[in-house]
Amino acid sequence: MRWKRTRHSHQAKQDAQYKQLKQAQLDALKQVAQLGYIELMYLDESGCCLWSPASYSYSRVGEQKRIEQTDRRNGRISILGVWQPNKSFKYALACGSFKSESYIKVIDWIAEFASRTLKDTGRMTVVVPCIRAT
Repeated sequence: MRWKRTRHSHQAKQDAQYKQLKQAQLDALKQVAQLGYIELMYLDESGCCLWSPASYSYSRVGEQKRIEQTDRRNGRISILGVWQPNKSFKYALACGSFKSESYIKVIDWIAEFASRTLKDTGRMTVVVPCIRAT
């Protein structure tokens, strides 16, 4: 058996200088967080459903695997979370995907948490999108 996966890449579309600038800014935020001046959190969304994309599959070497699929739009569960390394993970779940209204509710909830943190500790909370290594 062999695990086969097609990778999607936007690397060719990236502006190298812009990426380098953003990485430097993230590195600076990490240093400031390590010194205890801010709370640094990472935001990401993911989901799962009964539908399995054909690009992810175990198959016997030399054979093509065929999987009958369910309706792609039914049964998806999405999670939107903020992770603070070695401290906390806060999340919200949604049936289907996060729409504008539900996304804003989660962001408002995170803002309330950040406001309490500022009041209690004097530290601002900075939320950045989760960055995957390429």
